[in-house]
Amino acid sequence: NGLITKKSEELKPFKYYKFDLYKMINKICKLKKYNHLKENLHSIRTKTNFLIHGNKKVSSSEATEMLKLTLKVVQEL
Repeated sequence: NGLITKKSEELKPFKYYKFDLYKMINKICKLKKYNHLKENLHSIRTKTNFLIHGNKKVSSSEATEMLKLTLKVVQEL
């Protein structure tokens, strides 16, 4: 998608990157073809953050809905 080019001065080895999902979503969604995914991507990020870090439990139906939304968005990416 051209977010990082080989000639980029910002290109650093993978181990130097500190990933901030919020910033990554905003960056990818600046591209016109992904802009429509921004709301869903941030929704997934906020709703699953507590689950991923073990701070919250959810019902089976909630988990299923989040998985469906995640797969839908991943398919569009």
